[in-house]
Amino acid sequence: MKNKKLNLYDLSIPNDYNLKSIGITQGLLYTWTDCRIKFLLAINRLRLKKSPVNTMFGTLFHAGLETMYKTNVKSFTEMFNLMKNSVIDEIEKEQRNLNSLTIEEELWDKWLISCSIMFPKYFEFYKKEILRIKSNKNILEVEEIFEANFNCNYKRVGKIDLIFKDIRGDIWIEDHKTKSRIDLFNMQQVLSIDLQGLFYCTSIENLKLIEIKGFIHDIIRKPEIKIGESILVFKSKLKNKIEKDPSHYFKKIKCVYSDTEKRLFNSDVKKKIVDIELFLNNKLHWYKNQTSCMKTFPCDHLNLCLNSSGYLINYKKIETFFPELEDKNEN
Repeated sequence: MKNKKLNLYDLSIPNDYNLKSIGITQGLLYTWTDCRIKFLLAINRLRLKKSPVNTMFGTLFHAGLETMYKTNVKSFTEMFNLMKNSVIDEIEKEQRNLNSLTIEEELWDKWLISCSIMFPKYFEFYKKEILRIKSNKNILEVEEIFEANFNCNYKRVGKIDLIFKDIRGDIWIEDHKTKSRIDLFNMQQVLSIDLQGLFYCTSIENLKLIEIKGFIHDIIRKPEIKIGESILVFKSKLKNKIEKDPSHYFKKIKCVYSDTEKRLFNSDVKKKIVDIELFLNNKLHWYKNQTSCMKTFPCDHLNLCLNSSGYLINYKKIETFFPELEDKNEN
């Protein structure tokens, strides 16, 4: 007997998900505000099948940065060597997980070359800041998963890339983002109202009872890869571009939040949680949110909504509700 095809219109609220024991991440909260169909898919742990090669660059960069910040060495050369080793380990892990996939060797080679060129340039660009943060115990957390309970009604869950003290003693949360599509003209405005910064800052303040000054978006531009371009030409072009204008590839945007902003954000989340609870108890229906279908980039689930049959083609059921806490993809 063949397995029954999954259908969007047969989905229901899963019994194993709730806000108190499982919690909600910033990504899932954003999904709720964006589109209830996407939220329903997420809590049913249904994801589109994607090749790991698409997230290789982000995985490698995060692995390297984690190693750098977690080690006690102060030598810049030693830090970089340790980071390279962690990257190699991460690559081997990825390759072991690709047992049934065929990925062009060209892509692997070019991502490796991209990291080998961009790692030292990133460190050179931020060397003074990195060495200062690593000194005098200024690092408070690196790649740590948190769970913050709010009034016993729900809990927020997330993964922090870095929490550190600056030269004035102010505490910051920094998040590393590898992106290929960047609109720097609008990014400052967009990130200043982004949910992630306020979600993380208010969650950590609630959990650790400390004051967070703000949130830093550490943006690393993912280089463009052209299939068919020779390895030597690709390497030469990328190296020349970064040397000519490193700020095109590395950008940090700071967002400082006032007490009023934090209070209003917490109040807004509380209202959203009330609506989500109603939804989980089948007292609010789900529907298509057409305004989220075609933004700057089309929704990943657009084909599903355009398909009147509702069949979930190219979807898979995953084990965890929050895969973003395990793997660092392009944010």
